[in-house]
Amino acid sequence: MMLFLRRFSGPTSIFCCFIYCTLQLTRCNVLLADVHEGNLSATISECRRIAPFDVSIEATICDVTNKSQVRCAVQKADDLALVNSNCAAAKASILVNSAGITKDAKISNLSDADWDNVLGVNLKGTFLMCQAFCNPDRLANMGDCLGGSIINIGSIVSKCGNIGQVNYASSKGGVVGLTRSLAKEMASLSLRSSNETIPIIRVNCIQPGMIYVSSKIRNYFLHPKHSYNDGLIPSNVVLSF
Repeated sequence: MMLFLRRFSGPTSIFCCFIYCTLQLTRCNVLLADVHEGNLSATISECRRIAPFDVSIEATICDVTNKSQVRCAVQKADDLALVNSNCAAAKASILVNSAGITKDAKISNLSDADWDNVLGVNLKGTFLMCQAFCNPDRLANMGDCLGGSIINIGSIVSKCGNIGQVNYASSKGGVVGLTRSLAKEMASLSLRSSNETIPIIRVNCIQPGMIYVSSKIRNYFLHPKHSYNDGLIPSNVVLSF
């Protein structure tokens, strides 16, 4: 079971292509979470259309800056994992933190609110989701699950910087530091005695750049004559998130 956080302004068709590739590779059931009901409705409808027949896709509203909503989202993912598993203690085992916003302005014009909002969603939101996912009681009750994975979406901007994005670059740099520290924290669980069954959670960060995506991929996947389930993606198209 995969919990996928989404909060960005990119085209729904491109996001659905990413979900499609994920489903084909992992065959995971997916819970999509977004703060905007309108975006979520469009995405869930398209994802259900493209999903392999044996994959379940559900949705939930979640503001990643709200701790109670974050906990509810993780609990819903666990509940769905339990429904779709033969294991009596199944839990969601993959978390993708892709929620993110931008409020660009040069530092002299950057408001306190825009700084706080970007850091709140991009960094605090990632922290709250990881905290709920890595709750010790939750990990101790993952049943026969051998482990899990957290994938945080960073940005190349945190490494290279970008004019007008001091807030965004700072937030994504924080995500990198969070990822490295949490990875070591989760790895330390492997040092526990062998009679304990707490699974190891891998924690990684992807730092994509700004890559041109041809409109061909939109036309290909949205054309009614093409099937997502043929397993083919145009070879000259690069996906970036």
